[in-house]
Amino acid sequence: MRKFIVLLGVLLAAVYADTLDYSRWSVRMTSIEQTTPPEEAGAELTTRGLNVLRYAYFDDVQTVTDFLLVNPKISRKLDRLHLQAIQSGTKFLSDGTIAVEYELPLTGSILQTIMPRTGGGIPVGPMACPTCGQTWPEGREVPPGISLVPLEASDAVTYTGVLIDARGVDLNFALFPRIINEDVRTVYGPEFFLPTYAAERGAVGYYDNYAGAMTDDRVGGNPLKISALRSAGRNNTNLVIANSDARRLHSSLESLRLLERCRVVILTD
Repeated sequence: MRKFIVLLGVLLAAVYADTLDYSRWSVRMTSIEQTTPPEEAGAELTTRGLNVLRYAYFDDVQTVTDFLLVNPKISRKLDRLHLQAIQSGTKFLSDGTIAVEYELPLTGSILQTIMPRTGGGIPVGPMACPTCGQTWPEGREVPPGISLVPLEASDAVTYTGVLIDARGVDLNFALFPRIINEDVRTVYGPEFFLPTYAAERGAVGYYDNYAGAMTDDRVGGNPLKISALRSAGRNNTNLVIANSDARRLHSSLESLRLLERCRVVILTD
């Protein structure tokens, strides 16, 4: 009987493959109902979920496995986390077998643990003195303790989020993708978001339909809509946008705050 259950599990695993769902920022798994003790079943699901995570792209140059290999302390910390998969649904198959669906959330402790270094992003476009608001001369040294701000136009539009249309672009998903301009300057990525927001909701939201993208509260009712030109990076996880769009994205302090709060959605095919 146990051999039959194992064989059935192998066959169903091919049908119900464990997947990383970037729209929900979780690993989705299906388990065949058995008499396995709950604590053992929970540990198995956690292991399965972390194995899926390790195969994911971390960013444009490495997978999660690559990142953990060069950061062994973080790898050990990840393995010590007390994680629990959440039951999300049940399917009753025609042969009487019950397939139970689970999710292992990546938001929270997992993303907090593997978060890359953040901060240090330099906005593109003209900058201004934070006290007088006047244009800062190009090439002039910025005194210690002074942070320049974007030179805001008087007719600047207040946006509620950012929607990057990447339909038709050969793009791979990643935990920490970047948006760059045509001059290969980072416009969005770990340099611009705050780790608390990235851990809470994921760096971006990925959607394969416009309606779903627009219902994500990241974008709000009036998002800045930008069309991606192409993908970039070794893993094809970065998106290139026009220099003019990059300047629009960095044209105000409020727009930069949207990036800090990870209010970015990527629309894919």
